[in-house]
Amino acid sequence: MLKREEITERTGISDNDFDWFMQSVFFDPLPSEAKRHLLLEMKPKKISEGERLITQGEEGDHFSIIRRGRCMVSVLKDGVTHSVGRLGPGDIVGEMAILTGEKRNANVDAETDMEVWIISRESFDKMCAQFPELKQFLTRIVGVRLSRSLWISERTIGKYVVEGTLGQGGLSIVYKGYHSTLGMPVAVKMLKHSMAMNENFVSQFRNEAKVIAQLNHDNIVKVYDVEELYRTFFIIMEHVEGE
Repeated sequence: MLKREEITERTGISDNDFDWFMQSVFFDPLPSEAKRHLLLEMKPKKISEGERLITQGEEGDHFSIIRRGRCMVSVLKDGVTHSVGRLGPGDIVGEMAILTGEKRNANVDAETDMEVWIISRESFDKMCAQFPELKQFLTRIVGVRLSRSLWISERTIGKYVVEGTLGQGGLSIVYKGYHSTLGMPVAVKMLKHSMAMNENFVSQFRNEAKVIAQLNHDNIVKVYDVEELYRTFFIIMEHVEGE
């Protein structure tokens, strides 16, 4: 196991910072060794008050963890700036980059002097190969994305908009949603990343979805669609009230 002294010496962080990261609630599901290696890949950076961390529309190739300070997240839509919310110590900024590599969909500006720890998408991908437990972290990130403001397109899965969580099990999380054009209520079932990165399971998952979609019976929930986003899969199903 990597020793604290080795990590603090190579990264330049303090013992207090090391302890803070290891005890972070966001990374709590990860084993200690995975967290130590993840911290070793991070690069501290200081941000001045008023400085922009992320610009809407730019390419995304990294994400950051806020160690100190606060920032404002806003979205420019149809010429109008909409405030989405504030982020502070322990929050993740720019996590879209490790999920899709798409362009940034919001501006992030420092409200105070800040310190952030940055990790590149490339480094994180290598970490996922070394520590499969980080797939749980990806699932958690997607969950955070799907609970954010509707001003950000993060809550859309293809043609469907996610409204809230209905429940979850060992393999998936089910969200309540609706068709963005028709307004039709749906259930959006997201496969957890620990399963989505298993090629054999994914093949079986796709085949079963196709079979169920062809069935038509009052006692069988209808399958409308399958979407592949955020490094996982979503089944769009009929939303049925009750048990």
